[in-house]
Amino acid sequence: VTIKEVAETIAEYFGQEINYDITKPMGDMKRLMSTERAENYGFKPKVSLEQGIIKTIKWYKENKDVLQK
Repeated sequence: VTIKEVAETIAEYFGQEINYDITKPMGDMKRLMSTERAENYGFKPKVSLEQGIIKTIKWYKENKDVLQK
């Protein structure tokens, strides 16, 4: 999963479009992460990235008053 995919998933949830400033540096071209080690211990994700982001946004919106105290 790329940072771009995470950002686009969040933007899509809120019905927004991301406008990238192509005059700025792009940062890391790639960051690779493997879940192979976790899978060897029996870890299997129960939700997709999109489902997890949506659940997190909903949780935050429901609990933001408590978090801001």
